[in-house]
This record gives sequence, C-alpha cells and structure tokens, in this order.
Amino acid sequence: MVGKPSIFIVFLLLLITSCKKETLVDGRIVRPFDGEVFYHLPNDSLELFPKRPLLTEHGLFVYDRSDGKIKLIDIKQNKIIRSYGGRGRGPGEHEGFWRLDVKGDTLGIVDGNLFRVTLFDIKTSDVIATIPVNRDPDNVFLLRDGFMITALGADSLLNLYSTTSDTAISSASVLNLRVRSKYVLSMQGDFTSRNRNTEIIYLPAWDNRVFIFNVKNQKLSRGFYFSTFDTTTFEPSFRKVPQGQGQMFVSPNPETFSAGGVYDNERLYRFTSSHDRVENKRRYYYIDIYDSDLTYSHSIDMIHERPYPQSVTIHGNTMCFMELEGLRCYKMNW
Repeated sequence: MVGKPSIFIVFLLLLITSCKKETLVDGRIVRPFDGEVFYHLPNDSLELFPKRPLLTEHGLFVYDRSDGKIKLIDIKQNKIIRSYGGRGRGPGEHEGFWRLDVKGDTLGIVDGNLFRVTLFDIKTSDVIATIPVNRDPDNVFLLRDGFMITALGADSLLNLYSTTSDTAISSASVLNLRVRSKYVLSMQGDFTSRNRNTEIIYLPAWDNRVFIFNVKNQKLSRGFYFSTFDTTTFEPSFRKVPQGQGQMFVSPNPETFSAGGVYDNERLYRFTSSHDRVENKRRYYYIDIYDSDLTYSHSIDMIHERPYPQSVTIHGNTMCFMELEGLRCYKMNW
C-alpha cells in the first residue's frame, strides 16, 4: 500500500512535465502557453481600440473609443484610475489617436490627423505639452530629451527626418541621431529599450532585423538579423528612392509579419505571426524570447489560444492581449 501513492505521484509529475515539454519547430525551441488568466475586460465594458494596450508599473493604459479618452486601469482592483485627453482639436485632445508610450510619470500619445504629439502628467492628467510634427506620425517613443516617432508617409526604412526643418537626412547619416531634436524614423514598427537613457531598440514590421541606437553618442550602435526560424521567412529587398534619399523597403511576403516587441524583465519579447491567405488560416503565432544580450532563448506557442491575440503588452510576469472578445491578462510562467 505504501508504494501506490508513490507511483501515482511519479505518474503525475511525468504528466505535468510532458505538458510543458519543449519541441523544435523551424529551429525554434517551442514551449506551450503556460499562464493563468486573472483579469478579463470584455469589450462591452469599454469600447476598446483593438490594438496597442500598454501595461506599465502605473497600470494598464487602453484607448476607449466611446468617449475618445485613454483610460488607466488597475487590473488587480478592476477599476479605472483616471482618464486622459478626448476628441477635439484643443490642448490634450486628438482627432486621430493611434499609439501611446510611457516614460516615468509622462504619457505620450501620437495624433496622425493633427500631426502632433501630446504629453500628459500621468498622476494629474494635466497636459504637459502639445508638439507639432511635420510628418504623418504612427508611433511615439519617449526619451530622456524629446521623443522619436515613426512616419507612415516617409517612404523609407532607415531615413531620419527632422521635425523642425522637415528635411531628409541621407541613409548614410541615419547613424547621426541627435536626441535633443525631434526626429522620425520611417516605416511602421515598435520601439523599446533596455535603458531609455542609453539606447533605443527599433523593431520594424515585416522584417527580421533589429536596430539599436546609442543615445549618448547619437549613432546606430548595432543592426542585425534575428534568427530566421520559419523556413519560408523572406529575405528583405530594397529599391532606390527616386529622390536619392536612401532605400525603400519592399516586402515580397506579406503573409509573414513581425508585430514588434517589448523589452521587459531583462528579456526581449518579440511577436511574430504568419497567415496563410490561400487556406485563410493563421499558420503560427509565437512570442520569441531573447535574453538580456539579445541572444535567443525560447518561444511561446500562441497559436492554440482562441481567439488569436490581436495585440500584446507585457510587464513583469503579466501579459495582456487584445482578442476579439475583449482583453485578457495572464500571470505567466515564462
């Protein structure tokens, strides 16, 4: 009788271990999704913008389309802490909200219709500044001195534009990043950083590479390709921009998409997915995890989550993602 419980325990441990077993897929070390949901915000509570929630030490920032305000939510207590902005053209208002970013106690939002960035004090909801930009802004990243934005209409992967003079800097001079000025880096993508005072990590969409800008010496310190796991991942191609201002990115495989990423908890989390248009189904959805020196560690398989996550934000061991039925937050075992 003594041996039976021991056999049962051994069997249970083997079952648990097998459920978390790593597999190799296209060169990835793949682990199954291992998280427990602890917060669910259905879309009938707030009319959420389906992309770009942001989880920070302050709480979860989401955009509510019903009143045009950014809401800061305490996901542990399930309540709205405060609101920011609103629709309009006045100070703190917007007509075309798209992305937001947080640095310290400052919230920054980008308005693609009014061509401006607005900064808020997170603790008071007061407007700190409204700053016009001369290009069609898509994303904003707050720095120690100023900010960077991506511009959808800039036509090039690596050109920087001064939002003061609106003159293009050649691709050879893209390494000349002056943080005290306001610049835009063209092509849609995500910004993140291991330390905002020293570097900027830029993850362009539809490409398998990363660019790291050094804030102190104002140069591009490193640019490299991520490991190419998927056997059908394309090699990017370029063509000359007619004005001679560098090169334009051309994507030969629109089915493969890099949905950006975030650096947090001493790791870089990069979101990649692929959609088979012929069979009308998603082929894979992974969170690829890299160590603090940006070497590959392993991947989390998200394809079996139903419905598929539309947008992901991570802070510490908490991951929140938008889905068709609302927003869910999980405590993760990475």
